[in-house]
Amino acid sequence: MAGNDKDIRNMYLMQEILTAPKEKLLLITYRIAIGACQRAVEAIEKKDHEEANHEIKTAQQAIRELRFALRTEEGGEWAEQLGRLYDFMYAHLVEANVEKNSQKVQEIQRLLQELLSAWEEVFHKLEQENKVSVARELVGGGLNISG
Repeated sequence: MAGNDKDIRNMYLMQEILTAPKEKLLLITYRIAIGACQRAVEAIEKKDHEEANHEIKTAQQAIRELRFALRTEEGGEWAEQLGRLYDFMYAHLVEANVEKNSQKVQEIQRLLQELLSAWEEVFHKLEQENKVSVARELVGGGLNISG
């Protein structure tokens, strides 16, 4: 029965992702990256290098999706700077993976958490002002978290 519960939960999550607005997909992607970083730190501390590698790569994939979703033509300098930050985080995770350095992973996890909090605040304020369409232009399109 436990396997069936997991299948049902996965189907629910997949449906939620497929029908989610872009803003929610952005937040989900941040949460995926943050969770993967947390699990990578735990795996590094347990000396489970295979699991650490898997989780760091998951975080890297999420960051890559965030990077590709940026619309630099609409976001201008702000989007370009955010893109450079994503590039830094990705490269830092590559180093962390090679070195199996949990401190570097935690640094990226903190950055991701700060960005997630900022986006949550932005979307909350825009929702309050009923201007979510403006945020959709900033987020861009095409988040693909299917792997």
